[in-house]
Amino acid sequence: MTPVYFVSIGPFDSCFGIWDNSRSSPATNCGRYDWKCGAAFGTAVDYILTSMMITKTQKGARIMSKRLSKRFLPGAIVLTVVIALLAFSGCSQAPTQSAPPQAPHLLKRNLSAMKLLGEAVHVDTVLSAATGGAVSLADVELFFPPLALSSDTLISIDIPDIAVFENHFGTAGLKFNVPVKVVMSYRDADLSGINETTITLAWFNDLTGEWWKIPCTLDVVNKTVTGSLNHFSAYALISD
Repeated sequence: MTPVYFVSIGPFDSCFGIWDNSRSSPATNCGRYDWKCGAAFGTAVDYILTSMMITKTQKGARIMSKRLSKRFLPGAIVLTVVIALLAFSGCSQAPTQSAPPQAPHLLKRNLSAMKLLGEAVHVDTVLSAATGGAVSLADVELFFPPLALSSDTLISIDIPDIAVFENHFGTAGLKFNVPVKVVMSYRDADLSGINETTITLAWFNDLTGEWWKIPCTLDVVNKTVTGSLNHFSAYALISD
């Protein structure tokens, strides 16, 4: 039987192949000379033109390919241009990704407060586990209820950078039996450009390298932030 050459063009693929009358379906060996298939983007152009080169020795196929190229090439070009415009305009099957959230800002002290503090400051004292007690430095206070500590412990507060409201509490990594209260005052903060309602307390996670917010109470009248601590680390006042 004489094979019949054909081209099939659809919205998502186009194929050039040989219809063998002795078989019940087209040859489906994609990639061989008797069948060429392509996928959406530009196939109407690529494979119609490619089909003209596949069977150079088969005159009938070449004639049909040329006729089909003249017939479908203008529409294929238009389709290719439309798809390209959609791709450049953001039409894509890939999931969109949102921009990473903006990192919080450490609250800064005003210049007059920095002059009063001078260089980095430190305080430490031993607290009784049975009675608890308080430790304070500059604008931060720690309140230990009885039995919060398992034994009498050296408690310290460091302000490594007087330009910001960051405090390092020690002994670093110390965990408490019951929460310890912390009160930080931001009365001496530089609030220019700051949305005061976003001020919050956070601790620095060494594993992630990020400041993690913790539940706290903001008092905009007295300019304080109060929270409860379960362990010691670096703590700071941050704002969005």
